[in-house]
Amino acid sequence: PDAGRVNQQVLSVVALEFHRHAVARGAGLVRARFYDTGAADYTNLVKDFSGYPARHAALLAQRKALAAKGDEISRQALRRLERLDTIGDAPFDALVLPESGERLRTMSALLSYFDIDVPSVKLLGLRSWDLIPNLGAEPALIGAWFAGSPVEERDRFIERFKRAFGRAPPRLATLAYDATAL
Repeated sequence: PDAGRVNQQVLSVVALEFHRHAVARGAGLVRARFYDTGAADYTNLVKDFSGYPARHAALLAQRKALAAKGDEISRQALRRLERLDTIGDAPFDALVLPESGERLRTMSALLSYFDIDVPSVKLLGLRSWDLIPNLGAEPALIGAWFAGSPVEERDRFIERFKRAFGRAPPRLATLAYDATAL
């Protein structure tokens, strides 16, 4: 079978399992999107996923209604709306971003551009996010959550491993250590 179809099947299983676990804990999966990880541009994907068109249309309708009233309170409200691109809540309150590296930076920036921002939407990430240099410097990811052991614990494990085996542990060893510790 071709790799793309197998990858899609794996992602479908992951989404179903995520949904099953979310529902078991009183949450729900509102929407999921699969995409080509080799795509050059994710703008339309993120724009649609974020509900931007509907929230932007709601803003335009609100502006039109306020302009039609013409009273002072409506004019003040219109001035406040001038700085906004959308109104209304995002169509979800948490988003799992199963990405890393440049795709994570691109998608998180696009989410912010389309008015999906922390803290109104909690961005959730992968364990591998702790390997991304300067992740805390990405404005769209400040306040995002990802699973990981404390850095100090991992550093202690790496030092013990080096003393025992004379080299740094492979990444898989640190993950296995984390799993055992849990």
